[in-house]
This record gives sequence, structure tokens and C-alpha cells, in this order.
Amino acid sequence: MAEERKNWIVKVIDWGFKEIWPLLLVYLFVQIVFQLVSIYLIGWPTWSEAGLNTLAQPLKISGIVNGILTLILVILGLSVAARRLLQFNQQLKQQNKQIKQQNKQINIQLESKNQQRFYDAVGRLSRDEEHSKLGALTAIRKTCTEKDSPFFEEARQILRGFLTVNTKRNSSRDLESTADSLIPISGVGNLAFNTLIDIIYTQHHQKEESEGREQMEGFAFLNLKIDRISTLKSIQFSNCNLRYSIFCEAHLDDVIFGHGQTYSNGSPAPDLSFADFTATKFKFCIFQKAEISGAQFFGSSGLKEKDLGSCFYSNEHPPRGLPDGLLLRFPYSDETDQPCTEKELDQFFANHPHFTRHTFLDNGQKVEAVKIDLSKAVNEDDPLETLRPIMGKPVNT
Repeated sequence: MAEERKNWIVKVIDWGFKEIWPLLLVYLFVQIVFQLVSIYLIGWPTWSEAGLNTLAQPLKISGIVNGILTLILVILGLSVAARRLLQFNQQLKQQNKQIKQQNKQINIQLESKNQQRFYDAVGRLSRDEEHSKLGALTAIRKTCTEKDSPFFEEARQILRGFLTVNTKRNSSRDLESTADSLIPISGVGNLAFNTLIDIIYTQHHQKEESEGREQMEGFAFLNLKIDRISTLKSIQFSNCNLRYSIFCEAHLDDVIFGHGQTYSNGSPAPDLSFADFTATKFKFCIFQKAEISGAQFFGSSGLKEKDLGSCFYSNEHPPRGLPDGLLLRFPYSDETDQPCTEKELDQFFANHPHFTRHTFLDNGQKVEAVKIDLSKAVNEDDPLETLRPIMGKPVNT
């Protein structure tokens, strides 16, 4: 019914648009006739003196006719304007429809190109040449970090498998080896890991979905270099060797360094010795009995008072740049790998005066620990005037 009414209105407007010029001629002819009749009835002198306003005096009907014709002309004028508005509206709808179709075609073409680029890159990962793998990883990263990429899950699975094949596995035997005898992560492995964490963050950010933490278990990520300003989101490093790794200016959100599900007495502890966390932002991170000897935390933020309380470190290489107020366990002896003797502890506190003895109550029991007190940092390695500007505010307790 509404469609029929619309068609009827369009027909009336079409008629008005087509018939307006003949009606204008009829209106002009009627006006001329009335004026001639007026001249005939009242005479030329009287008509010329009175002007055109005398039209209504001799013939009252002329006013009625004029009103009717004027009303008709107004209606026709409005109909013409409405017709043009309808035409413009239809043209606009048609243009919008064409634009949508064009955008749809463009999106289909882009999806097809992205799909081809993604699978071409995945195919190049199996080549032996390192430059081919680097180029393939770069292409995968670009494709999977675009808006609404459909390759998130597939890329994550592929990169997991790629890291398993192309990265050295951690084992208990590695703990007895020196750092010089361990092979650092390759450039390909490093790029693959950064690609994976970038894809994970993009998936969380765009889709606001979480499928639990990404499990990285038993990898030897020596000398891993995280891209600056990157975000590690929901990742668990289990039994991983991250010695000498660099996390500078990265954002660690819901990241766990600890033992995995296959933890046993013979499995390696999470190793973060000499890792660099300079200007790193921590959020909801957990360190489970990790090795942090020589690790640097200059300018880091987000660490809570007890976040590193279960971590291990040697008396010769304590972690550096820790924020004020942080609690640690007592160091172990670098020579014996056993808890320090009282003599070794006295020497340790003398060498590092901002590491202080601290006693607190935990569930009603006295617990002895080490507390960072930057007001006592006066030695040459960590001068007070250097530490305070870098550390910023104390930790949140």
C-alpha cells in the first residue's frame, strides 16, 4: 500500500512537472483577457489611472480565478521541488549502493591478496635460506596485525611449530653449562617470537578475546631481544632459559616466569640472569622461583613489594636497579650454589648497602628477608644520586 501511494505521488509530480509550462501560458492568457475586458467596461482612461488593481472591481471573478491559478502554480512549484528532491535522493541511494558494491569488491580483492600473501609466506618458512625465512616472517607479521585479520589462530599455530623446530630446547644439562657454551637464539627465531607476541597482542586488542596464556615451555631463548614498545600479553614462560634477554621499554601484561606443568626436580628453573628490564612496565606479572642474578630493572615500573620474593640471585651478581621497598630472599653463594654463610652475608651487605636485612610478619610468623632501601645506596656501582632519578617512585605495597 505504501509503495502504491509513493508511485501515485511520483506520477502526480511527474504530471505537474510536464504540464507546468502549458499552465503558465493559460494563466498569462486569462490575465490578458481579464485586462482587456476591464478596459472595455471602464474605459481606457479610468483603467490607466486606476492601474492593474482595478481588475477586481469590474469583474470579481478575476480575483477568484487569480487565487486559484496562483494556488495551482504554488502547488506545481512545490511539486517540482519535491520531484527534484526525490530524484536527488534516488541518485544518492544509487551512488551509495554503487560505493558499497565497490567497497565489497575491493575487500574481496584485498582478502584474496592477503590470503595469497599469507600462504606464500607460510610456504617460504620451510626454505633453508635465512633471508627467505626472515622475509616470510615479516610478511606474516604484516598480514596478521592488520585490522580484522582472519589468520590469527592459524598464524599462532604455525609460529609455535616454527619456534619448536628452529629454537634450541632447554634441558637440565644446560644448567651445568657455561653461558659461553650455550647457543643464542638465532635472528630467525628472534623475529618469529616477536611476530608471535605481536599477533597475540593484536588478537587481544582487536577481538577482545582471550584463550588463556600462550604456553612457552622448555625453550632456550638466550639473548632474546624483544622489540622496544612491544606488549607481551598473557604469556607463560615455563622452564625457559631467558639469560641475557632484553625486554627494554616493553610492556609485560599478565606474563608468568615459572615452572610448567611438566615441572620435576630435574627440570631447569626459569632463568632470567643478566636479563635487561630497563624501563619495562610490569602489570599482573608473576616470577616463580626465577633466577635473576645480574638482571637489570632500572626505570622499571609496576613491580609490587613481594613480586620477586621467591627469586634466586647470587651474592656476586645481585639484580640491579630494583625499585625502593622491594622484598627479596637472601642470596646464594656464587662459589658453592648453596645459601650464603653468615660471613658471606655480612660481606654482601657491606658491598651492597641498599640491600638491607628486614623482618616482617607473615601469617603471624616472623620472616627474614632482604629489602631494597635506596637511601643507603652509596657505593660506586649504584650511587644514590644516580639510582633515585632512574627509579622514580617507590614500589606499590
